[in-house]
Amino acid sequence: MGHDKALLGPTDQPLASRVATALRAVGVAEVLLVGGDGGALSAHGDVWLADDRPGEGPLAAIATAASARPGRSLLVCSCDLPSVTGADLRPLVDALDGGAPAAVVEVDGRSQWSVVALSAGTATAVVASVAAGERALHRVLVERALVLTTDQPDGLRDADRPTDLPPDLRPG
Repeated sequence: MGHDKALLGPTDQPLASRVATALRAVGVAEVLLVGGDGGALSAHGDVWLADDRPGEGPLAAIATAASARPGRSLLVCSCDLPSVTGADLRPLVDALDGGAPAAVVEVDGRSQWSVVALSAGTATAVVASVAAGERALHRVLVERALVLTTDQPDGLRDADRPTDLPPDLRPG
């Protein structure tokens, strides 16, 4: 998009802060922001972590968070979810609470890997997979993840192009 997506939007509520608000709404006590512009992101009160493997994709970023907080479950959301709410994330949390090793939501017939919940054991497996050279999130999680369907997918659609964003968030 030509910009750090996490920082798109008004300075008091960029995309990353919107996602953090949704995470807090489902009980996430500590929001970790991996990669991007740490100074600008940490100014919103969340914990910023430098990506251990910048440019190596989402699986490596998840491994960064899992390594920083070993033994913890993770609820992972990409920064480009402009409409996500706690209600959108609740089924993922409930799946982990119910014993699923991982959970992902299906949107339009496809697993939406930009939003995934990982048990502590699965988070540890992600770290090991990245250390072994794996870079594809779906290859690590497809066998472990409970796939959830939703009849309200809008909040879980990621924004890959400026036209995917609401008008007030579009760059330039």
